Amino acid sequence: DRWTYGAKFETGTTSDATTGDMDRTAISLSAGYLYEKTRDSGVVEYRIEESNLPAVGERRTWLMKNTLGWQTSRDWRALARFNLARSDANVAASVSGDYTEAVFGMAYRPVEHDRLNALFRYTYLADEPTPAQSTVNGNPFAQRSHVLSADAIYDLVPKLSVGGKLGYRRGELRDTAIAGDWFDSSARLGVVRADWHVVHEW
Repeated sequence: DRWTYGAKFETGTTSDATTGDMDRTAISLSAGYLYEKTRDSGVVEYRIEESNLPAVGERRTWLMKNTLGWQTSRDWRALARFNLARSDANVAASVSGDYTEAVFGMAYRPVEHDRLNALFRYTYLADEPTPAQSTVNGNPFAQRSHVLSADAIYDLVPKLSVGGKLGYRRGELRDTAIAGDWFDSSARLGVVRADWHVVHEW
């Protein structure tokens, strides 16, 4: 009773102004594990799409996602996430793309003194869309980044909490519109917040 399994089959047609109508066939397998202080779930999907436009052709995609939670002690929890997408078109590169996200974090949620809660997290993100994908929303850049962040919130009194967040990203960007070289990019983030519980529902 610690394991759960699933399978799904999908078939249909999607419509898009750029790629036209695409006949989609997909199959996915999933598994989950839950026992005491450990929780894990994962899905793998394989997808084939065929366009009615000869210039687009066929696209094959692998998708995978996995999440893990583990209570290491009474006050600490570990979390991890891994998402992956690999898409390859046999004719038009404009509908291919790669995506990778890996996350590891530790959450501090003390049992006896629960006024303080904190989260420390590391993220690796490689988002490499093609020009047709990225320019739709005005963001013609691919990125490969390492991100460190720390969040904390503290209950000063029963109705007032204060908190903050610090974040740092270091990585590379590339303009996909011109297929340029990778260049360094970094960012720093600082947030201060306060929460006041005015009445029961506000």
